[in-house]
Amino acid sequence: MLVSTLFIVRLSLTALTGPAIRHRRIVSSTLGRPLSCEFERDHENSPVISHSSELMEAPVGKLAKKAFDPIAFLARVGTGKTILKFEKNQHVFEQGDVADSVFYLQKGRVKLTVVSEQGKEAVVGILEPGQFFGEGCLNGHPLRIATTTAMEESVITSITKAAMIATLRTEPKFSELFMAYLLTRNSRIEEDLIDQLFNSSEKRLARLLLLLAHFGEEGRPQSTL
Repeated sequence: MLVSTLFIVRLSLTALTGPAIRHRRIVSSTLGRPLSCEFERDHENSPVISHSSELMEAPVGKLAKKAFDPIAFLARVGTGKTILKFEKNQHVFEQGDVADSVFYLQKGRVKLTVVSEQGKEAVVGILEPGQFFGEGCLNGHPLRIATTTAMEESVITSITKAAMIATLRTEPKFSELFMAYLLTRNSRIEEDLIDQLFNSSEKRLARLLLLLAHFGEEGRPQSTL
């Protein structure tokens, strides 16, 4: 129908105006909106269409999927995710609680403590922003093996076990972030074990103070175990 309309318009313009035609705007009755066309003289008499914005319009494709940002993902509420705020000395979870979520520290500091059967308490880690904790539930631990306590006002993202597993499977960038955390923590545990086995108490204390001060890490937060 569109080709027929343009053909009729072309014949009409040729008959009525002759070689004097340069440019026209045509309203297509089939499309119901302006059809922008340009005309030029073909030889000496007949005008020909050289360009049509309607005919040359490229199809609009689907918008590209927005790139996944793992940090933005952890910072907002969503399916299986909750943003929690804790005051100083408030427990995030306690030793013996059911392990069904993984936590990500956005702001503040959190300490990990373990209580022995004899009632002795020991601090086994200090966490800072950008670190995960409570991931033992992904390894089949039904109960928490440590107590986590906010050392100052803290903002923490809680992710259910199911949501965490689903995101790790579907989002490679999130998997890379989580894997990098696990590898860094594993390296630190190995360093701590070597420190305990071979260094004197003075050297261990000096190393601990350097870790707390982030010495040599350009301010990047590191866990202290």
